[in-house]
Amino acid sequence: DSVMAIIRESVTRSKRMGLNYKHAVVEVNGKEMIPFLIETYNTDKKDHDILTVLLLLMKKNEYRPFLAASSYRKLYGNNTDFNAYIDFNPANEALIIERATNFYKNR
Repeated sequence: DSVMAIIRESVTRSKRMGLNYKHAVVEVNGKEMIPFLIETYNTDKKDHDILTVLLLLMKKNEYRPFLAASSYRKLYGNNTDFNAYIDFNPANEALIIERATNFYKNR
């Protein structure tokens, strides 16, 4: 809880979320940070790494709707490597945020 509080305070003050903070959120499985992550992302929608953090949290917690999705197979399936990606577009952006929100609400 204290790690998450420090991250919230720092991000709120600086208006940006550094890579170390993103790693920390994933490492401590900070699923309670999902609304804050989405809020932070929505401030300017430039930090696409936050979307990756949301995906990693859903993967780490084995969120079934995400595990069944084609985006999961493209990114994390058996035949993927470090070059795997999904296109960034408004539809995928909205889908990631919607799934993460549903995951948070149903955790």
